[in-house]
Amino acid sequence: MCLNVLVLESDPFIAEDIREIVTALEPRAEVHLTDSVGHAITLLDQAENWIWAVIDCRSYQLTDPALRVALDQRNLTPVVLNEAAAEARCGGWVFLNKPFSTASLEDALRASSARNSALG
Repeated sequence: MCLNVLVLESDPFIAEDIREIVTALEPRAEVHLTDSVGHAITLLDQAENWIWAVIDCRSYQLTDPALRVALDQRNLTPVVLNEAAAEARCGGWVFLNKPFSTASLEDALRASSARNSALG
């Protein structure tokens, strides 16, 4: 079974780093890269078996109701690569600052998995 991972990141180098970390942690993962909130929502709507979402957004994008609904419908607790965006009051989401280490992203993904399990 394919396990889908959404990476919403505008920097292609960081996106590729995230892809490498995710696939090392979960070899069955199919990583979907995008730099658009709208495309991220479309991806979430088109596939099933989502295990993680890693997003780098501005605070105002995190409050986008369509993005929040799409994540909530899939019981996804995203890892947000912008700790300052925590002010957006996205309850339960995991926030991590850039630059991040492999270990810190792995820990954040594990925390996200634990929250996803609690939701679903």
